[in-house]
Amino acid sequence: SGTPACFDCELGSFCAGGGAPMTNCSAGTFTDEPRAKKCVKCAGGSYQHGSGATGCKACPTGHFCEEGSSTPLVCAAGTYRATTGAAGPSDCTQCPEGSACVAGSADHAPCDPASYAPTPGLAACFGCEAGKYTPSTGSTGCLLTPAGSYSLARATVALKCSPGSYSSSAGWANCTAC
Repeated sequence: SGTPACFDCELGSFCAGGGAPMTNCSAGTFTDEPRAKKCVKCAGGSYQHGSGATGCKACPTGHFCEEGSSTPLVCAAGTYRATTGAAGPSDCTQCPEGSACVAGSADHAPCDPASYAPTPGLAACFGCEAGKYTPSTGSTGCLLTPAGSYSLARATVALKCSPGSYSSSAGWANCTAC
């Protein structure tokens, strides 16, 4: 009866030994072993925000989690991540031309009609200038209004000049009286 009793550490904690008290694993680490001497960092592509954890969670879409993460980090504006488990910023995909991606996007958003994205990696689409238009979603540029028509900024169609007015060439923002 003079032999001291040994106790296993609880899952999610470690015991340094030598009579040291049991210590919970910190955020970003875990252990699922009863006699752990140290906690293990969450692998890249996963995270753990709480202490005393027995495992890590998959990094959500629109985010990445480096090794030992306690919080998912958002993919930068102009990029997106459609699946879980990204381990670093290079796992976020550049937004294609004709679409935009705000920070933390899980997918790219095609530009609305009357707007465009001429290059990949944009966080927002540009509106068509006066004298240009686009009726389509996902445009990479705007069309010039043809002669005899005009358009205001952010237009989806070219409007015909009214009787008694004209535009003699493409790309006019308004018509001129005869």
